[in-house]
Amino acid sequence: MYKPYIQKIANILLVNHHHISRKGLLRGHLGVALFFYHYSRYMGIEYYEEIAGEIIDYVLSEQLPKMNQSFDEGAFGTGWCVNYLESNGFIETDDKTWESLNTLAMQKTSCNLDFDLECNTPVFSLGLFCCKKCNKKILENIISYLESILSETLCLCYINSIIYFLLCCIRDQRENQQCQLLLDKFITMANKIIKKEMCNSKDVIALKLILSKNTSENITGCLNTDILNDVYLNWQTVVYNDMMCKKSSLNLSEINKYIDQIECNVPSDSISLNGIASLGINLMQQDY
Repeated sequence: MYKPYIQKIANILLVNHHHISRKGLLRGHLGVALFFYHYSRYMGIEYYEEIAGEIIDYVLSEQLPKMNQSFDEGAFGTGWCVNYLESNGFIETDDKTWESLNTLAMQKTSCNLDFDLECNTPVFSLGLFCCKKCNKKILENIISYLESILSETLCLCYINSIIYFLLCCIRDQRENQQCQLLLDKFITMANKIIKKEMCNSKDVIALKLILSKNTSENITGCLNTDILNDVYLNWQTVVYNDMMCKKSSLNLSEINKYIDQIECNVPSDSISLNGIASLGINLMQQDY
């Protein structure tokens, strides 16, 4: 149903991704690579997989040593991306790649709340990096860290990433009892933030989609939803997709209007997973 619009998005990214200066997941080349891997499979055209592979190889070989440890622009986002691509059968990785990425994780087993919250996108970066591959020592450190921040003032975006991490642990049967207790506490914290309207609609909708699939918890308040911006142009609906219920369908005329607008003036700061690439991936996932 969405194929003509996905093709337009692919053309926009193909022409404009060279102009992106950043290399990371949410605002840089990695988010575009993620789109092209999906698009290659969706269309059955190997050319786009080659483009994506070149981007990944460049980031891992040339940029990874220079990156900070953030999720949005740095090494933890890169690690999540590589893990995602491997888990979904897009790439195969060697031991050397994971050794480099895991070295970064071991350097940050003592989580740094201030660092995470000061990033452009405040998320639990180590947790998202480790959500699928996490040894017992790191998991114990993470659980201790999460227990220690229950009294801190956190934003909903950060809490969403914690909830996603805990749900992954519970699904994979890692420290189930402790993770369930923490999950209940962070959901309570999230509800208090939403009641006070101290959050944006993208974060509220992301949490709603996660909880609707995995728990009987209800969000007590919800802002007005703009399906295009809050769901389809929301990086969280890509990163947390495996823990989300099915998204609402998007009006075709609304997609067409948005694409027509960006074709005339492509926004360089929202071409990656925090914008156009996210829209394309979400539309493909709806069509699969």
